[in-house]
Amino acid sequence: MSKRYCLISHTHWDREWYIPFENFRMRLVDLIDHLLEILDEDPEYRFHLDAQTIVLDDYLAIRPSKKEILKDHIKNGRILVGPWYVQNDFHLTDGEATVRNLIIGTTMANEFGASMPIGYAADQFGLVSQLPQILAKSGLRDCVFGRGFDRGVSEFFWESEDGSKVLCEHMRFWYNNAQRLSPVPEGALELVRQRGAACASVCSTGNYLLMNGVDHLEAQEDLTEIMNKVRPMLNDDEEIFQDTLPEFMQRVRREVEENGIELKTFRGEFRDNGADNVLTGTLSSRIYLKQANVSAQVELERQVEPLYSLLSAAGIKDYPHDYLWYIWKLLIENHPHDSICGCSADAVHEHMMDRFARVHENASDLFSRGIDDLNAHIDANTVKADGEYRVILLNGTGTSSADTNKVVIDIMASEDKGGFELYDENGAKVEFIVNEIQKDVGRRILSPINLPGESRVNRYFVTLDAGITEGYTYRVLTVKLTDTPLAAAENSADKADVLENAFIKAEIMPDGSVKLTDKRSGKVHEGLLVLEDLPDRGNLYNYIPGAPEGAVCSKGVKAEITNVESTPMRQSRRIAYTLDVDREESAGKIGVEMTLSLDKNSDVLDVQMKIHNELEYHRLRVLVPTDIKAETNYASQPYDIIVRNKVSQYHNDKEHPSMDFVGVEDENGGIALLHHGLYEYEQMTDDRNTIALTVLRAVGRITGGWEERNTMTQTWITPGGHCIGDNTAHFALVPYTGDHVKAQIAAKAQLFLSPVYAFSRAVDPNKFVGGRPFVQGPGMPDLFYRPIERADKTLPVSGTFVKVESADNAVVVTAVKQAQSGEGYIVRLYNTTSDDIDLTLTSPLFGVRSAQIVSMLEDNVFEDVKVCCGKVKLTAKPKEIITLLLK
Repeated sequence: MSKRYCLISHTHWDREWYIPFENFRMRLVDLIDHLLEILDEDPEYRFHLDAQTIVLDDYLAIRPSKKEILKDHIKNGRILVGPWYVQNDFHLTDGEATVRNLIIGTTMANEFGASMPIGYAADQFGLVSQLPQILAKSGLRDCVFGRGFDRGVSEFFWESEDGSKVLCEHMRFWYNNAQRLSPVPEGALELVRQRGAACASVCSTGNYLLMNGVDHLEAQEDLTEIMNKVRPMLNDDEEIFQDTLPEFMQRVRREVEENGIELKTFRGEFRDNGADNVLTGTLSSRIYLKQANVSAQVELERQVEPLYSLLSAAGIKDYPHDYLWYIWKLLIENHPHDSICGCSADAVHEHMMDRFARVHENASDLFSRGIDDLNAHIDANTVKADGEYRVILLNGTGTSSADTNKVVIDIMASEDKGGFELYDENGAKVEFIVNEIQKDVGRRILSPINLPGESRVNRYFVTLDAGITEGYTYRVLTVKLTDTPLAAAENSADKADVLENAFIKAEIMPDGSVKLTDKRSGKVHEGLLVLEDLPDRGNLYNYIPGAPEGAVCSKGVKAEITNVESTPMRQSRRIAYTLDVDREESAGKIGVEMTLSLDKNSDVLDVQMKIHNELEYHRLRVLVPTDIKAETNYASQPYDIIVRNKVSQYHNDKEHPSMDFVGVEDENGGIALLHHGLYEYEQMTDDRNTIALTVLRAVGRITGGWEERNTMTQTWITPGGHCIGDNTAHFALVPYTGDHVKAQIAAKAQLFLSPVYAFSRAVDPNKFVGGRPFVQGPGMPDLFYRPIERADKTLPVSGTFVKVESADNAVVVTAVKQAQSGEGYIVRLYNTTSDDIDLTLTSPLFGVRSAQIVSMLEDNVFEDVKVCCGKVKLTAKPKEIITLLLK
């Protein structure tokens, strides 16, 4: 067999890591400047910019004059970029974020001339199970990657359950196995042959992938010269040349097909060798980053995009493509693996939090403006009750909700009669309670045509029960002023240590642990929510346990238990205690405040934690003993629910990722934990089959061993990684009968992260937009108002934009947005099961005229779908992700 030494010149570009972004950008500018010089001098040279396009943005911000030169080289295949915008972590960003990353990266790369058609994932800390389907349905046939795989071969097929398949090349000997060739030909040849022999031990073809580069290294300027000197020294069966990843994968595929080579096929996630390979500690390093990211993704995917899809379909407001492109790019700047994984210098993560704040500022403003537009275009003829104010409910998920809603209602102080009543869209009275009243509050007014001002309002904090709000539905409730005075509800004299409704009962023990009873099945779970704190001698990449005797547990502590809220709508109890810790790693206190809440209509026990941390080098986990005999657990992943064994075949492989839920079940039922950004869990091997969910991890260095902690350079020291001060955690417990599909755990997790949103508005859209008149000048008292744009476009008092029906809600919707082209609307959904599932999609508000199954990049039509009487009927294959373009 011929031996082909295929040299890939590249850099792996961590945009920010052990130094901040701006410092790395200076090195990036140097790299590309020098690369352009090499390309001028060596007409055959080619270079990979790490499959990213963000590097183009970063470089051109400093060297805008170089854009046309870059475009020329990219078009001619001499610089390879894309298909990604950034090299994101696949576990710590959701599926929609990964798809938008691909859309942005591929679009940008094509605008520059060409997008590299390879799913390149050099250094991600493990690969999710649905990546083959994401790549294949984005037009990418091949995947080249570095971590998470150790199965004795380098070339193989990777397949998702729906049958989507990609050809893979595993960089078994890393992406620097030919990092830089010696200028001495004999030394270069020795390295190449040595690395080639290593590749041959796992290769099925004669193509040996030799990666010439590594993190942040510039292009090797004398590579062509070295290869020319080496060639005369080669044997007849040897070749050496500079290659590209697309050409390499084409060569592998061709040789496999022509020679009938039977490659192995694998399914599922790639997280082989556990923490040693996929750095599982990053799942819990700097949890605050993960929480901020989840909040940002929810704002975009389940607030802004569905709302503006509704408004644009109704002709009320143009879809804000430009803003959303900007905001998604800004958010994805935080998604590279060393960024979102929390394993970088403190300054890096401080800048990340500023980006998250900017994402929120943009997204929340867009969302509020959209609610204003919705309110201004409600057809008055469809409103069943008269009133001066409204409450607008919006469900941004595909799952119906019966939960109560909290809303703040502002009534102009000059108009307030002392009370009000609420009516739903059908004119029926809505039950509510007032939690708090604030009198004569200043409400800020910003106007584009008047000076900033304020209105004096009476502010009512209300909890209401408006019944069921269907998925992707808005509802308008009427607020009718009355002269019957309202007063803030008082807590009933319920026991402080019990929460109970028709579904579940939670009893709080003196040490703060909880006994949870599922009243529907009679199943009892005892000893829940005990906290375990362990010494951690690791770093931001991995947890390394200290001495076992350093463990501290909340069992037996004296907890203070308080009745926070006991009303017909909701019950809340606060549990507070302090853990005193004195161990070799550090000494101090962990202050814990846990608020348990139970909605009247819900089977979900909500838990909000405040953690005041004074300790360094430790890991805090909440324990949920399940008492379920199960050797496996299940957990969410992007577009999937994956089953893992309790005991791994790999050393140091205990902690695993979950996107928003994890659970354990047997044939009779189970218990699930829903969570907000608490990605790390363990199914423990104790006799109670406990799930341990990490709520805080505190370590103060990027890398290095425990013995090195006091001698390392400041480059690797990160005091911010200790998360000293106030931290939060939010999760929930869900006991259930049957399996997690019938219990609709995936749907419940979506509602947990994005409950039905409630906003108050005045019926008169000008009531709160006036501002104030001149403060200098002629003293004119006039305020100015603009007419409502597109006033002829109206919506009824309630409506459902998208409705997807399937047995047990087994099909979950992940996106409702306008298509990138502006023509039609994208609905993306996936089958959570390993069975074929029938589904029906309708748009009760607008109707469906046509439907097509398209690629995830929305650039290719796979299939025209028949629409009958406004209904789209499909069968989703096992774990299939379907992207529908609707008109």
